[in-house]
Amino acid sequence: MLRQILKLWRKLKYVIQHFNLFPSIPPSTDQHQLRNQFISTRLFIFLFSSFFSILLLYNSLITIRKTVIVKSPSFTDYVQLNATYSQTLTCPCTQISIDYKNIVRVNYTLHQVCSSVFITQNWINSIHTENTNSSVSLFYFDFRSIGTYAFQALKSICELLDETIIGDINVFYLNQFISTSVIPYNALELQIQDLINRLHSSIVRGFWSSLSMIRETTQGNALYSTGTMAYIFRLDTRSRYLYMTLRVYDNCSCASSATCVRESIIYNAENGSISFRVPKFYIGCSTVEALLQSTLQCFYDRNCIDSIQAHLFPVVPVTPLDPSISSNYLANSTVDELLQRLMIEQWDVSLMYENYYEQCKPVECSHISETRNDAVFVVTTLIGLLGGLVTALKVVVPLLVNFIRRKKEEDRPAV
Repeated sequence: MLRQILKLWRKLKYVIQHFNLFPSIPPSTDQHQLRNQFISTRLFIFLFSSFFSILLLYNSLITIRKTVIVKSPSFTDYVQLNATYSQTLTCPCTQISIDYKNIVRVNYTLHQVCSSVFITQNWINSIHTENTNSSVSLFYFDFRSIGTYAFQALKSICELLDETIIGDINVFYLNQFISTSVIPYNALELQIQDLINRLHSSIVRGFWSSLSMIRETTQGNALYSTGTMAYIFRLDTRSRYLYMTLRVYDNCSCASSATCVRESIIYNAENGSISFRVPKFYIGCSTVEALLQSTLQCFYDRNCIDSIQAHLFPVVPVTPLDPSISSNYLANSTVDELLQRLMIEQWDVSLMYENYYEQCKPVECSHISETRNDAVFVVTTLIGLLGGLVTALKVVVPLLVNFIRRKKEEDRPAV
């Protein structure tokens, strides 16, 4: 058995040693030429194995980029694709213009006073002079004389804010969002938020522009209305003429400024003494101007409200404003400060992303996928390359070996 193995080994060794890919025709007996052929064979095998290994590794390990197209993707499909291929995913829209009303909802909440008892008609009526618990005429500066106008103005402001904001939001809904391809949620959310911020700024500017025009017109034309505290009227009983002069509040004349104010007071109707000062709630040349400089801090305080209601009849059940409610404003913020931001407490934007996707209606999505070549591709590529490699090596290797070996023979000194 051992002898057979040794015999087989010798035979295999002989075959390897005499393996010749470049035999001459007819076979040569020249030892130098045979040696060149054997060297060429070994060099060919080495180079072929090296190139084959390199090509195999390269084609097996290289990462290739393929464009993958997904037809009629559902919203769920898109979400999954975007989670994996967000950098290269593209889904062209078939409908590029989309109404904002279909993709976004804007909700807002005003300051709690706009939903409180203080702007109800019951509260306003309870302050009115005719409903006080005294039959004696009140001073013109008394809170009970002018309070009804102040809270009526506050009620009107709340209603105007609601109408203005709702109207501008509805106009915004009629505009269209242009989208040539599906925009990822985060990017779309940022765009929509930017639009809403501009909408908010536009509403603020529009409201204050209108309010400023009204204030300037009232002051510039000396307009008079019920509740205006800018004038003193005197009737001359002899001439029966009615004289009107502008009031002065703490050295501030209504002739030069509409912002003159003084603190609102509840007087004792019997003797004219001061019964209660309503803190930071003012009367002045103009009901609106005085209200803008006033604060609502008294109406957060049960004791302050009770002190006012002690002089009112009938007494309306009142729940004070709640200071514990999260707010963008302080309890002692002036009404003007509240209006600087339109009394808005919350400005919520809801993006209906699935609706946006359905409105966009992409018929296909494409993305670039990075992957390695499969086995079939690697084999077919190697087959295509190896044919040319074998041909090139069969030509180059013998020429190279013969050139080097011949040069060495020429350089060897003759004996």
